[in-house]
Amino acid sequence: MKKEYLTIPNIISTVRIIIIIFAARELVNGNNFNSFFLYLSAALTDFFDGFLARKLNQISELGKILDPLADKLMIGSALIILLLQGRMPFWYVAIIIGRDLFILLGGFLISRKIKFVLPSIMIGKIAAVVTMLTFGLNIVNFNYIEYFYYASALLVIISTIIYIQKAAEVVKTSKQ
Repeated sequence: MKKEYLTIPNIISTVRIIIIIFAARELVNGNNFNSFFLYLSAALTDFFDGFLARKLNQISELGKILDPLADKLMIGSALIILLLQGRMPFWYVAIIIGRDLFILLGGFLISRKIKFVLPSIMIGKIAAVVTMLTFGLNIVNFNYIEYFYYASALLVIISTIIYIQKAAEVVKTSKQ
């Protein structure tokens, strides 16, 4: 294994994926309290892997894939489980997961074309945090959750538009 792959941030991202598996299992089993704290732990590791990658200068191509993949698994697993449990509206899940699939597929195609993984954008990170907050509040049965659905969905749509613009710029620049 190349040294670039075995970095502290990549190990943290891998641990986050393992935590997400246990959090999803707890949510499926109706253990909301356990699930909430496992998802919260996974969300906190999301902060630390990015922080350490920058601080230790360990940003890697694998990390650029692992980090958002872990985010997508965390958000996707919770949203699908909550949808199947009848605790989350379909329209919201469709927007969030549809956007994630679009970004993953688009990012994959662009990285194959220009041999470069597009980095995350700040508004996308903010949208992910608000989405994580939304499903976390849903898990603990927050009364005014619908406002978080709308705020999160709006941020996701805005971040998608900006991501498309950035991707188009990168592709255009690579052709020159």
